[in-house]
Amino acid sequence: NKTKVEHLVTGDDFQVLKVDVAPGGEIPFHSHSCAATMLIIQGSAKVLGKTMEYTKIGDVIKKAPNESHGFVDISEPFSFISISYGKGILQDSKWDMNFS
Repeated sequence: NKTKVEHLVTGDDFQVLKVDVAPGGEIPFHSHSCAATMLIIQGSAKVLGKTMEYTKIGDVIKKAPNESHGFVDISEPFSFISISYGKGILQDSKWDMNFS
C-alpha cells in the first residue's frame, strides 16, 4: 500500500488527518460529503479536479462538500494535512469516500 493515513485529532465539528503517499502512489478521483481543506507539507502532485494544476509544499487546497478531487503524478514522497468538517472523512473506521 502506497498511502498511509494517520488520525491526528477529532473535535466536535472537525477532524485532522495526516496523509502520506509514496512515490508512484496516487489518491484516485473521489469526493466526500463534507468540506475539506488540505495543507501540502511535503512533495508535489497533480491535483485532479477543475484546474488539474500541480500543487507543492505550502499550498492550501479547499474542496466543497461533494467536490471531486484526487492526486496523481507523485514522483517523490507526498504528504498533506487534511482538515475535514462535520463528522469528518474517517467515521468509525469507515471512509466517507465516493469514487467517481
